[in-house]
Amino acid sequence: MASDVRNRDRRPRRVLTFLALLNALAALAGAIGLASGVLDLGPVVTPRLPWHSPVFAGIALAVLVAAPNAVLAAVALRRGRQTGLVGIIVGTAMVVWIVVELAFIRELSLFHPLYVCVGAVMVWAGAAVVRLDLGVTATSLAQELRDVLADVPRFLGAPLARRRHLRWGATDDEVAADLPGDDRVAHADYVSTRAIAIAAPPECVWPWLVQVGRGRAGFYSDDLLDNGALPSAQHIEQGWQQLEIGQWVPMAERITPRTAFRVAAALPPYELLWSKPDSTWSWRLAPTEGGGTRLVTRIRARYDRRNLGSWLSSLVLLELGDYAMQRRMLLHLRDRAERQQTADASLEGL
Repeated sequence: MASDVRNRDRRPRRVLTFLALLNALAALAGAIGLASGVLDLGPVVTPRLPWHSPVFAGIALAVLVAAPNAVLAAVALRRGRQTGLVGIIVGTAMVVWIVVELAFIRELSLFHPLYVCVGAVMVWAGAAVVRLDLGVTATSLAQELRDVLADVPRFLGAPLARRRHLRWGATDDEVAADLPGDDRVAHADYVSTRAIAIAAPPECVWPWLVQVGRGRAGFYSDDLLDNGALPSAQHIEQGWQQLEIGQWVPMAERITPRTAFRVAAALPPYELLWSKPDSTWSWRLAPTEGGGTRLVTRIRARYDRRNLGSWLSSLVLLELGDYAMQRRMLLHLRDRAERQQTADASLEGL
């Protein structure tokens, strides 16, 4: 009986591994065929490709399909804890790829519905692996998927609305004001100042900020993407309330100077600064009339153009991901603080 359960638990991981290897090999073969001219798309489809270029289509197929599936296969073969999460992302990307491809070539073949089904199976298998490896409930995982899907338009539209989203919710005075850490990153390539009003005093908002981090309370944002699918905390955890200058604020499972901030300065409960060698993330909690808080946050980041991998990852994370995820973080942080304030007021009235 126990052996049957173990085999059943391994099936989703085996499905992911098999499909990832198959997709990677098939996409790589297709990419080589397109780039070399061996694979001819014909006089109808070729003019519909970007720049009428099979070579560009081959490169896109290699980068957007073959490479992610190869990464998934490698993670799955190593039995990495992020196998399920990567499987969900790659499976979703497969479906998106087919939709985008159809939008360009405007010609349906048998392979299109087939690969949509393959992507859907990968999403299912990835979700099953996440539930087994991390103990995340199906309900939580479904909510995380809905959150990510709801933010897809914001991810894709962020470069088009850059000037506006860099100051989401902030007034002119808040954008112009000095914040802690402004002098730490000279010649920043990315500067965002965002703000939100919270119907709770700074003392009630502060504990939620102090406990932020991967392996801690999470980020109250798209947990599927920034917290390894683990749900962010819904309550203030006293074990995470200790705050010391120099302590890590992890952004990833592996803590390094590039994947984690350090607490650089703090003035409880009004100012908090996190810092990395190439960026700062500052917070200001200003009391407002009526006992509320005006929460202002600023990110200043400099892109490392000497390191191609670091530069590309910074572009993706900040230029595409930051707006949608920080917006959701601020909204969820507000909701948690206001809910806690209401609960505390109810207890005081008893």
